Amino acid sequence: MDERTALVAGFCPDTVVRPGYEPPEGEVDLLLSNDVLSEGQNLQQAAAVISYDMPWNPQRVVQRYGRVIRLKSPHSEVHLSTM
Repeated sequence: MDERTALVAGFCPDTVVRPGYEPPEGEVDLLLSNDVLSEGQNLQQAAAVISYDMPWNPQRVVQRYGRVIRLKSPHSEVHLSTM
């Protein structure tokens, strides 16, 4: 597992690694990232996304939100905000 995957696995272990996975360093409740996590990641364990910038392409925002709005999310509501 590379370093980025290991860090993201601490935030969403069930979806990044496998159901029931417990990271050796423990889980984390807050993940700060640049736009690198806006595509290709399954982060449906997250309950919120807060964007502090607006990309030039609105489709990038849709991609960000799509990381957490997924089937099998444990949350009945997901909060999406742009500052």
